[in-house]
Amino acid sequence: MGALVKVFGERNTGTRAIIRMLRATKRVRLRCAPRGAAGADPALQAAIDAHFKGGWRKLYQAALAHAQDPEITPDDPWKHAAPQLTPMLIHAGVATLFAVRDPYSWALSMARRPYHMFGPRPESFQAFLTRPWMSAVREGVDPVLPSPLHLYCAKLAA
Repeated sequence: MGALVKVFGERNTGTRAIIRMLRATKRVRLRCAPRGAAGADPALQAAIDAHFKGGWRKLYQAALAHAQDPEITPDDPWKHAAPQLTPMLIHAGVATLFAVRDPYSWALSMARRPYHMFGPRPESFQAFLTRPWMSAVREGVDPVLPSPLHLYCAKLAA
């Protein structure tokens, strides 16, 4: 069994590349808890399909997918969550990496590819910077933040 390393970082900060490099190292492991069960509730999915169209359907489907992500367990938080060391991670002797990117560069990158952004895409960079950000429960921050920059700052503060 290798050393346990937990990678945290906001979207567009290089977490995927870091994880790929760590996976190539034989004496490193990245998970302390088994993955959860995959799959959405078919009745809830049918209700979403029956009641919503277009962007609203996409919004509800994305929220459902995020809530039931098999990658996430209560003891092993999402890499893009506000960093927290759970008792299981502490007990396992985790080493932590937190990826950070220059906030200006990060904001431009997120405006181009706003991963996990709920709602319509903003028409300009200024609109992106000033719009509220709705977060997923697994992020460990407030459900609605004043802007994407507040999301970035909340993750850094954690």
